Amino acid sequence: MQRHARRFLLAFALAALPILACVAGFNWLADPTWAFEPPVTLSSRYILRDERQNRVNRLFARNETFDGVLLGSSRMTYFDVGTLPGRVYNFSASRMFPYEYVGHLATFVAAKGRPGRLYLAIDFFGSSTPDTQIDAARLRTDAQSWRTRASLLLSLDVLFNGLENIVLAPGAAHTWTYDRMGRRHPPAATPQALAQQFEEGLAHARRSRFYGSETYRYNAKLGEELAAVRAGFPDAEIVVFTSPISIELFALLVTEGRFDDYARWLTELVTVFGNCVDFMGDTGFARRRENWIDTNHFWPSLSRHLATALAGGSSAAFPDFGQRVDAANLAQHLARQRRFAERLPAEGAAAAPLAPAPRKGGP
Repeated sequence: MQRHARRFLLAFALAALPILACVAGFNWLADPTWAFEPPVTLSSRYILRDERQNRVNRLFARNETFDGVLLGSSRMTYFDVGTLPGRVYNFSASRMFPYEYVGHLATFVAAKGRPGRLYLAIDFFGSSTPDTQIDAARLRTDAQSWRTRASLLLSLDVLFNGLENIVLAPGAAHTWTYDRMGRRHPPAATPQALAQQFEEGLAHARRSRFYGSETYRYNAKLGEELAAVRAGFPDAEIVVFTSPISIELFALLVTEGRFDDYARWLTELVTVFGNCVDFMGDTGFARRRENWIDTNHFWPSLSRHLATALAGGSSAAFPDFGQRVDAANLAQHLARQRRFAERLPAEGAAAAPLAPAPRKGGP
């Protein structure tokens, strides 16, 4: 009886082995989790199941070198880091709060060494109390674990994600996709669909805890979280900037009573880092509707305008876009922003009416 059982198990194992080998080979070549470095890939676009884990996996899996790192929310996932000097790794992910920075930078150091330059794209929504609990150490451990990597090779979920990337991602019309370098691409949309998405975004922001007058709470620990980054990288060049939003979303921020929180937030950035580049407020870039995928995500092709301002220059198309703020001109800058805020009722700018459909995607 035992002999028959052993024969059955051996036959089953021999029959299953080719299937498992095919699954592992496909998952390695498709690499939807970015945990491997195959010589060729089966996908040019990816629908990510876990954006943060993918970005961590890539750091440990690929033989790439970087001298800088960019941290930000989904707004920066569209950013073309090729417009910045040197080789910059885009570590941005949807709804990234400042408390995550230290953990993700520790991951970067473990994989690639200490960066010489940090780009921190800080969002106003990140000034609110976080509603997430991201464990950067766990992401780092999973990326380095051979057991985890082996399970990815044999996972049917990874297999289906790989097939999804090959079949659906290149022409995806209803979801965001990422290229092999980690840059996010919006789904194809008609002008009418973009306009609807924009209005839904305003309605969503008005209801959300990040702008809504009844739900917003300033994060009292924000200064400590930012100071920890400064203390951890005393020799690095740290370029701090506020991520841009449309003029309509900035107007909503004001009409919902958040201007004083904006001023407090900007003051903390200047206090901790010495200066920052403020891309928010009444600028030609913010007012041009064609620049925006929705209320707070600009088109990737416009990254060069941010890069120019970060380098100390001025965009020819939008000369008022990106004001460098330090202790010397902070009060003057906030006074200018406040004057715009006070003009809003006279200009008829107000929050958009609530729409029935929620906005898709994160801040």
